[in-house]
Amino acid sequence: MEVWQLWGVFAVILFVIEMFTPALFFLNLALAAVAMAIIAYFVQLSGAWQVTLFAVLSVPLLVFLRPFLLNLRDSKDTTGLEATYYGKEAKVTEKITDNSGRITIFGEAWDARTNDGIEIEAGETVVIKNRKDLTMIVSKKGE
Repeated sequence: MEVWQLWGVFAVILFVIEMFTPALFFLNLALAAVAMAIIAYFVQLSGAWQVTLFAVLSVPLLVFLRPFLLNLRDSKDTTGLEATYYGKEAKVTEKITDNSGRITIFGEAWDARTNDGIEIEAGETVVIKNRKDLTMIVSKKGE
């Protein structure tokens, strides 16, 4: 196996590690390894120079690219359940307490709870505030 192929295999391993530890750390190292594979394909360097160049490529990626990627990942845009349900009104189908209750929204039935100790009777309208696992946390409409 040639040196550039070893760098490619190393890059794939780093990408796989990143998939299991989404810290956006190993991604930067994987990108540096890809760059090293390309460099090693065209230029013959000793092992010490290759490792040094890998380190030199990794540092700017970690210093500049990682914070940028972390900001993208932690953006305030909501998706999934948050975007679809939070702040929306739902109908109470079973009396809601701190320990039990059901709501319907968009034709779907969900378990629901209150966090403020108030009981909400069936037939009332509630607003979804949050969730815990697959249980919606709600409050009375207007509160």
